[in-house]
Amino acid sequence: MKGKTRIHTLRLSPFRWLLTHPWEIITNVFPGILHAIYWHWERSIYGFADCDLWSLDWYLLTWLPGALRQLRDNGHGYPGTDEEGGRTPEEWDATLTRMADGLEQNLRDFDSNNKLNYTALELLAKHFFDLWD
Repeated sequence: MKGKTRIHTLRLSPFRWLLTHPWEIITNVFPGILHAIYWHWERSIYGFADCDLWSLDWYLLTWLPGALRQLRDNGHGYPGTDEEGGRTPEEWDATLTRMADGLEQNLRDFDSNNKLNYTALELLAKHFFDLWD
């Protein structure tokens, strides 16, 4: 086969080439699938993947608002008191909604130069240890 290029060989025997280069099917036909499998495995073992650490702030903003809404809709308890005194379940639901809405706004404004909603981040910091069910 001297003088023939890889493309020429591929045109002559594509099935032989695929049988002798099976990794090319996965890496060229399905780009990124090996990374996706590996990252899924990492999340199942460690709770996060290497790709999540590339932009941890964005990763948290993608799932935290949904988790806060899930806690609001399906939560069985609420923190009873804070610095100001008593708290009702309705006030706690409103606080969770404000946090989720503010974090979603931060996700929408993430790539633009708009001012971030620091109120939601302050609420999250204030009530961080109250996020339980």
